[in-house]
Amino acid sequence: MVSNDSDKLRSLALENKKRTVALFGGHALDGQGDEGEDEGARMVKLKVKYNLNFHTSNVAMAAMREHDRKSSSRKQDRDSSGQQDDQQHPSAKKLKTEEPTDEEQSSIDDKTIKQMETASVAKDLSIGGSAKSSARGDALIVRTNPKNFGGVKTNNPGVANALAIAQDRPDWHPPWKLYRVLMGHLGWVRSVAVDPANEWFCTGAADRTIKIWDLASGKLKLTLTGHIGAVRGLAISDRHPYMFSAGDDKQVKCWDLEYNKVIRNYHGHLSGVYAAEVHPSLDLLVTGGRDATARVWDMRTKAQVFALGGHRDTINSIQTQKVDPQIISGSADSTIRLWDLAAGKSMSTLTNHKKGVRAVACNSREFSFASASADNIKVWRFTSTVHFSPWTPNNGEV
Repeated sequence: MVSNDSDKLRSLALENKKRTVALFGGHALDGQGDEGEDEGARMVKLKVKYNLNFHTSNVAMAAMREHDRKSSSRKQDRDSSGQQDDQQHPSAKKLKTEEPTDEEQSSIDDKTIKQMETASVAKDLSIGGSAKSSARGDALIVRTNPKNFGGVKTNNPGVANALAIAQDRPDWHPPWKLYRVLMGHLGWVRSVAVDPANEWFCTGAADRTIKIWDLASGKLKLTLTGHIGAVRGLAISDRHPYMFSAGDDKQVKCWDLEYNKVIRNYHGHLSGVYAAEVHPSLDLLVTGGRDATARVWDMRTKAQVFALGGHRDTINSIQTQKVDPQIISGSADSTIRLWDLAAGKSMSTLTNHKKGVRAVACNSREFSFASASADNIKVWRFTSTVHFSPWTPNNGEV
């Protein structure tokens, strides 16, 4: 009886992709456990040996709970009868093993195995728990504890490494599917901006054109020409019918979307302009580029309000927000600068990146922003309107 049940469960555990853990025949780890090794370490080794993910169904969990309840009741009866012997010989308690009875061996029958195979609802179980093996080696009972994930402690480097890998494995999700491919540009697409009303979006490319696309259908609505270099930056105002573009030709243009033509040009950059951003509450435009200077423009008068210097290399990305720091810039010099717009100077410099910062993005729902470089992506959380602290889930990296 024991041999048949154990063979069925071993076959089920190895063939089923969800690898349900219930009852395994034979010695724990086939005698590979080290003498004196704790039960938690043996359980982890068992998980590595059979490559189990510790998933089981709700039906199987109900059967295992009933099995554990009966075992606990019988164990209490045996403990009460042998309590006097244990007190006289304390060392014997460590050597005692739990012998499976006939009723215990038959608690997981063919019907339970069938239910475990056909159950459709799976429940995640952590690896924290205990493992008990019988003296005769007829059965191995693995009990898991969902509230004790990562609770196993071991001095074995191999087991510790396997445990760390199991904990850091990300959750699986369906692969992303390509929704639509839009073709029309004759050069690399360097910039994208979406209409605040979510009706259209615009793209700028190395073919020196700006194309406006319908967001729902993906059809090309309009092509704007005027730049004599690649269009590197685009920004759309949510308070005015204006769109701003910046390019390698050192030009910054303001487009009137009602007439689809240029109404203003902003002159001042000494080299190509790579980024443009509109202030959310003020009539200000902020641009940055290869001259390593972030320039603040009065949107209507075309006057340069500030020339924010401090970066030592190209400014690749700029973000603005209503509260201080109102301007955030990321540069190829591996730094991020936070600017005081009222004073026109740098508030703080972040040097956590080891490579050039290529993009900066503010969070619209919380007081934080993210920065991306060739080495990693970092998330920063502000602790006040002036000071802030870096915060990311995985030791500074996402």
